[in-house]
Amino acid sequence: MKCLKFIGKISSLTIFSFVFSCAYFNTLYNAQQYFDEAENHRLEKEGKTVPLSAIDKYGKTIQKCQKSLREYPNSRWKIDAYLLMSKARYYRKDYDLALENLDTVIEQGTAEQIDEGKYWVALCKWKKGTSSSAVSELKNLLELTSYNFIKARCYLSLADIADENSRTKEALEYLEYGAKLTKDRAQRGLLYGQLADLAFKRESYDIAKNAYKQVITNSLSKEKIEKAHLQILKIFRLQNQYKAASKKIKSMLVDEKFKNISGNLELELVQIYMSQKEFDESINRLETIVNNYQRTEVSAEAYYLLGQIYTTYQWDLEKSREYFMKVGKEYSKSVYKPMANSRVNTLERYMNIYEEYQNILNERSRSNDTTSHISNIENDSLSVANNKEKIKTIPEITYQLADIEWFGFKRK
Repeated sequence: MKCLKFIGKISSLTIFSFVFSCAYFNTLYNAQQYFDEAENHRLEKEGKTVPLSAIDKYGKTIQKCQKSLREYPNSRWKIDAYLLMSKARYYRKDYDLALENLDTVIEQGTAEQIDEGKYWVALCKWKKGTSSSAVSELKNLLELTSYNFIKARCYLSLADIADENSRTKEALEYLEYGAKLTKDRAQRGLLYGQLADLAFKRESYDIAKNAYKQVITNSLSKEKIEKAHLQILKIFRLQNQYKAASKKIKSMLVDEKFKNISGNLELELVQIYMSQKEFDESINRLETIVNNYQRTEVSAEAYYLLGQIYTTYQWDLEKSREYFMKVGKEYSKSVYKPMANSRVNTLERYMNIYEEYQNILNERSRSNDTTSHISNIENDSLSVANNKEKIKTIPEITYQLADIEWFGFKRK
């Protein structure tokens, strides 16, 4: 509407031209708004998948671009419309239509539009299955373009292609280059998050730690910032920097800003105690957690850790089974629920076999003098008298018990 303020100052011919331009610009502006909204929805999903809400917004972007091109085919902004439409079509997986639009951009656009068009052409080729050609074109564009935002996009797409082909080290390098060149704060935070997660997965902890710090600095998402803090603490623990981790956790626990993740901080402190084999302290802290954070994801994980302690370090199988059974009841969506259920099954199997083992020993004891020794037991194939059914020999059963203890509980 700012356009109308100047109408009284210009000639009728200029008025017509100016109103024409305003109308076209408003239509394209609406298309850009839809596209930006779609991008926000897509980036909320870490940019890896395109949600239906974004697909719908991209569709409206295309409709507005088509309208502007149909009603104002000779506008000076028509290449902007073609470029915007091609990007929306890319995210809707209409790659052939996107390539048609991009041909127009490359034929008639400015230097910047041409370079950006070439970038999207490479991406369409990648998604159509010719990743080697896409990589070659992206690397060539990196050498020729003078626009940093295009260089940043090239690096990030090269990282995605490398990651897709399990070339993690190469992907890390490209992500780092791309993040440094990205100017938009929110986008930079997202990219550093991808870099951090990939580095953490590859156990490149120093790179991951520095990248998570950049997430804290740049991200606009409170959830992602909180996650970055927790990941840094985990890295401290994995690098045996227990003192630094404990100090940071305790300071965060008294900070109201981290109230939402206080339970996760408590769990991380327990992990530090467990890493230092301070199991009594771990148990006390976990029992406090299950009382303070009842029916939550945090308490479910706490029960899982209690179960772990009582199998791995205390060897109290009944108590361990009791804690593992509480995991799913505490929080049905816990990621630890399947593992806890598996542990319950393993424990019950072990206890049943051990009971069978004890029965054999008792039967053996009853069938011999009370003073006799059980010698050369590995060659014994004595059966239980009850029901006169032949059962496994003691060597077979002890092998089963040992097998479960090592592969089920990592006990030598």
